[in-house]
Amino acid sequence: GVIAGVIDAGFVNVDSGKAYEHLVKNNRILGYRDFILDSTRTDFFDKQTSGDGHGAQVLAYMGGYDPETNQRIGLATGASYFLARTENGDKEHLVEEDDWIEAIEWMYNNGVRVVNTSLGYSEFDDTTENHTIYDMNGKTTKISIAAQKAVDRGMILVCSAGNLGLKPWRYVSAPADAEGVISVGATYKIDNAKEGYSSVGPEFNAYLKPDISSYSDRGTSYSSPEIAGLVTCILQKYPAINMKEIKQALAISGSMYPLPNNYVGYGVPNPEILFDYLAGEHSEGRTVRYLNQKGEFSKIKIDSTLKTNVVVYHKKDRLHVIEQIRISNKILTKEEKKLSKAIGEKVEKSGKSKISKKGARLYIQKPDGAAFSTVVVNGELLEIIWEK
Repeated sequence: GVIAGVIDAGFVNVDSGKAYEHLVKNNRILGYRDFILDSTRTDFFDKQTSGDGHGAQVLAYMGGYDPETNQRIGLATGASYFLARTENGDKEHLVEEDDWIEAIEWMYNNGVRVVNTSLGYSEFDDTTENHTIYDMNGKTTKISIAAQKAVDRGMILVCSAGNLGLKPWRYVSAPADAEGVISVGATYKIDNAKEGYSSVGPEFNAYLKPDISSYSDRGTSYSSPEIAGLVTCILQKYPAINMKEIKQALAISGSMYPLPNNYVGYGVPNPEILFDYLAGEHSEGRTVRYLNQKGEFSKIKIDSTLKTNVVVYHKKDRLHVIEQIRISNKILTKEEKKLSKAIGEKVEKSGKSKISKKGARLYIQKPDGAAFSTVVVNGELLEIIWEK
């Protein structure tokens, strides 16, 4: 009963692929339109550029279903869809933002309630068209202004945060920078830490980006439709819900609530907590340990019987991360405390630690500029407040 939309590159073989068979047979592809080429073209599901399989994959992650294994690929398998092609997979030009705006207007006029867009714009083939990092304020680029207007008129927009985390740009791209949209980052599967490539939120905005995150090892293009599928399920159960209420539910159910940051937002949502909260059966409260710490190191006691995955977010303030450290299946002893400054796999490969019968100790070292450090141990949150 929910009408959803996907604005993307091409949708190659959606009319014949197994993952979309349930949508085609039940007439739940309600409309499609190419905003780059002729809008009336009859070969919409044929390949036009090298990137035209992208939209098809995104649709699968949102509403795909595998009839051979009887398994969902996406969560929103019962929704109906409008599909729009606005992205040229071989080129990157500013005019694609205009195509996107046409597409969101078309979907709005056709009653589409929730839209996934796994596209982002920052720099272009013609460098004179480039945005700047400081344009990522939700109020400068045309596409972000239009996205915010769509949200203000009742649409639910879910956007990929972008894959620029390891590039000089680093930050989310447009329209994920718009305050009202749900921008989605990407995490590792084992510990919900930010994937290196996932874009981070800028420090100059008064609001947090990304809003939420989800596992993907293939880019935020595919973490975004996972969340869009979840949002579509929310709309099925609660048709009158608005964007503000959806954002609140996602945040409260997130793995980082109530300590979000500009790497993963509120973390990965827990659907059970989310729907319990919407039904009025779950408290907003969550146990967080706070530790005021003087000096260079903080010593944390850990239950050594647990399989321990540790993520540390060293932060310059409450929201903005300086450094993320992943310590997977690894507990540091006092002798190894210097290794706690290492990043990611460097820690994981540092060898086995000895755990005393009295319990394990995790040593966290304060990096320069850190005012807070959020430590996630087996899903539990500890906030270290570094005292001067």
